[in-house]
Order: sequence, then structure tokens, then C-alpha cells
Amino acid sequence: MRNVDTAPSASQSEDQDSTQYTSCPLTRGVPWASKWRGPDHIIFGHDAKRKLQQYQYATGLDTGCVYGGSLTACVMPIVLQTPLFEKLGFVAPTLDDLGAELISVPARRKYVATK
Repeated sequence: MRNVDTAPSASQSEDQDSTQYTSCPLTRGVPWASKWRGPDHIIFGHDAKRKLQQYQYATGLDTGCVYGGSLTACVMPIVLQTPLFEKLGFVAPTLDDLGAELISVPARRKYVATK
């Protein structure tokens, strides 16, 4: 599922807070990661068409290495999450909060021809 349709489902009224999304073709809708509201931060791949995607609670690292783009990694410091954090009301940190760094290196060659 790469894109989601943001229209409310038939069983959902316009004023409901929890929007339910349905998968849709790439020609419509929005990237699912742009709608992810956490609290966990998702790091994902396998979406080379969009290249690097950075949202508040989701990061897409596929930068098309197999097509001659870059290989990208997320380097993060160790963070200890404990029940005390939750008890004190701390929210899950974003990549910026963690001081995470995204690093890309160019592909040595194209492994798959682009269409």
C-alpha cells in the first residue's frame, strides 16, 4: 500500500475524529506515510518512486540504489524508553529529537534498467 484515499468510508461520518484510510492507486490519494500519526516513528523502504520521504512520524529511506540512485541509512543514538517516560507523559521522539542522521551514498552502478 503506497497511497491512501482520505475520503471517509461509507460507515463513517465527516465529523468523526478517527479517519479510516483505504489503499488506492498511485494516481490518486496521498502517501500513507504522510498520514501516519504515531506515536511510534516508522522507518520503511520499498518506495523508490518517491525517493527520500520525511514526515513527522514516518521516514521512507528508499532512494533508488537499485536504479542507480543512493543507498540511504538512518543512524540513530541509543534511546531508552521506559514506563517512566510514559508515566511522565513524554511522547515518542521524532528523528530530529533523537539527533538521527540520514546518510546516503551513491550506487556503484544501475542494477535494474529504468522504464
